[in-house]
Amino acid sequence: MKAAFYRSYGVAADVLEVGDVDVPETGPDDVRIRVHYSGINPSDCMRRLGLREKLSDPFIVPHNDGAGIIESVGKNVSSSRIGERVWIWNGQRDGRTMGTAAEYIVLHHQYAVPLPENVSFEEGACFGVPVMTAYASLFADGPVEGLNVLVCGGAGAVGHYAIQLARLAGAKCVIATVSGDTKSKHAAVARPHHIINYKLENVFERVMSLTNDTGVDRISEVNFAANAETDCNVIARHGAIGVYGSPSGYEPELPIRPLIAKHVTVRFIQCNILPMSFREAGTQLLIQLASRGDLVNSIGRVFELDQVAEAHQAVESGDVIGNVLLKID
Repeated sequence: MKAAFYRSYGVAADVLEVGDVDVPETGPDDVRIRVHYSGINPSDCMRRLGLREKLSDPFIVPHNDGAGIIESVGKNVSSSRIGERVWIWNGQRDGRTMGTAAEYIVLHHQYAVPLPENVSFEEGACFGVPVMTAYASLFADGPVEGLNVLVCGGAGAVGHYAIQLARLAGAKCVIATVSGDTKSKHAAVARPHHIINYKLENVFERVMSLTNDTGVDRISEVNFAANAETDCNVIARHGAIGVYGSPSGYEPELPIRPLIAKHVTVRFIQCNILPMSFREAGTQLLIQLASRGDLVNSIGRVFELDQVAEAHQAVESGDVIGNVLLKID
């Protein structure tokens, strides 16, 4: 089969290759999927750079997310799944070396989730990390119905879904932050109640004004190093901050006593090791919303498999608004 891979860590153009590799064998609890689209996340680029966990196997097919069709199953998996359209998560995570940037992927059947018929393979490849991270950042501490929610980075892949999940789950007020007009227009498609341009406005003052000085009950946070002080000031009593990102080398200073005084939870999110029961609840909610056509999926750019290095560069540049995909089949 044709696949993208790297044998050492480094810059995309230096280490990413495309070539023929063996089709992986299907284990007893596995499914083999013909991949149609592979989704690329910033974490995939960090792993390629060696900034996340380093694997002992020197041959790595990247990418966590994707979508395709199950072509064969292991002996412990129902044959009724053959021919099923699925979206994929945990492709190249938690010790796995063979991700979705290939014509075929073999993985545990739990990581292949039915894709509703009204959802395209391109859209399905946008799920995985962005949706599950958004879900974990907001719902790990319970429902958000009737609560005030702040989504930092509302134009990002995770933020775009976090806005929608909060709105669709009945949050009273969903506030999104962005860094400019173009990103504001993109975030608006997800329908937050309010958008704050943090380059031009004081986020603390605006959030407190919008919430009648009560603050927010949940925060989905993409850059804790930059926003820790504001987050800790705007979070309400018994609130929770779901942190899924922060630049390497920058450690935020937390005002511990105010957080204790407000009984705040600061939760750090790593979606590939979420408890299975929680992940299953998230995937079921996603299937329900997607089946109804309630989710807006944002595809920024689609590259061919041979352009995998360019695709990684596009993700790392931060210039592409929306999900970056590889077309495999």
